[in-house]
Amino acid sequence: MDIFSTGSADNLFSAALNQSANMDNLASQALSGGIDKYMAKDYEGAAKDFKRAFGLSPYSSFAYDATKFTSMAYQALGQTNNAIKAYERAIQVNQLDDRLQLEMGNLLFGQERYGEAIEAYEEAVRLYEDSTNRYSLGQAYMKTKRFKDAENQFDKIIRMGGDSVRNGYFGKGQAYREQGRYKDSIAQFERAMQVDSEFYAAYTEMGYTYADAGMVKEAEAVKAELESKDPAAANTLNNYIGKVTQ
Repeated sequence: MDIFSTGSADNLFSAALNQSANMDNLASQALSGGIDKYMAKDYEGAAKDFKRAFGLSPYSSFAYDATKFTSMAYQALGQTNNAIKAYERAIQVNQLDDRLQLEMGNLLFGQERYGEAIEAYEEAVRLYEDSTNRYSLGQAYMKTKRFKDAENQFDKIIRMGGDSVRNGYFGKGQAYREQGRYKDSIAQFERAMQVDSEFYAAYTEMGYTYADAGMVKEAEAVKAELESKDPAAANTLNNYIGKVTQ
């Protein structure tokens, strides 16, 4: 029999598709089981199921979710290194998925491992230049006092246009505040609120900046305005004003 005949090739292709579908189904079941265990706070069992889901079908549409959930389970267990390794393993398989780099960067950022976070975010930006990746990179640059690099990322977000423009202005405001450029910082937060009048995070940051600049009356005015719009933010700002004026 000619194994390279058209009929044989079709049969082999069909068998491969069926096998792939079966693996996807098994992976989906493992993922679902892992979610049930995670919700029941059986994090160790959840991690095993999530890892199994990824191993069964590493190229499926839910491989990203399996990786993210694996990392979450390990974080719940206090096993940060294993949480990071989950992303590293997935990245070796899916090198073009910027979401994996972003999530690993977020995890490293949360651990204050800013240099490593920057590497992950830079790769995410290289793979996909969207506003989320650039904003995350800009925030990491700020943590390492690379303010010009941070401002560059936020400027690029502004030039992208769309709904994310507010985040570009917001990031620049934070960068200027960190440098003690309070007047410039306030101007950026005002621009962010011009784009989105309900962007209360920008209003809160402006209150912090007023307090840092010793403009307590202006900071109190921001707090008063926030009391009816975002009471939690108003309370946090009130505590901050009290701290800097002691």
